[in-house]
Amino acid sequence: SIDPITMPAVLDRIDHAITARERLSILSVNIDMLVKAARDPPFHAILEAGDICLPDGKPLQWMARGLGERIHERVTGVDLVPRLAERAADRGWPVYLIGSAPGVADRAAARLANDYPGLKVAGTSSPPLGFERDPAQRAAILDAL
Repeated sequence: SIDPITMPAVLDRIDHAITARERLSILSVNIDMLVKAARDPPFHAILEAGDICLPDGKPLQWMARGLGERIHERVTGVDLVPRLAERAADRGWPVYLIGSAPGVADRAAARLANDYPGLKVAGTSSPPLGFERDPAQRAAILDAL
């Protein structure tokens, strides 16, 4: 299910989880992902296991309204990353960027470090597509973290 959560509330949940050293999984969910989850039970299980499922897209707000639910704010992953980087710089939290094509995470890290002085970038990784299905690849990422 999609969490009707605001950006400040997401940042506060992250802050609490880091301070309490608790695990927190945040998924940025869009309408395409919900359609996939309806057809793909393993993918559905991943979405259900998320601690916070962010409403990433206007169509989710429209769908919720049609179902009598209310999503007050669209909280996208694209909007969350800079806000989280700002908070990480303020609090001294290290960040590690994973994903996309080779070099993209490095460029994103450089830009975030430039935009948020004091941000500690612990590292970056651009594993191949499908790395999550390979135990050795997953282990390599976990070791890097």
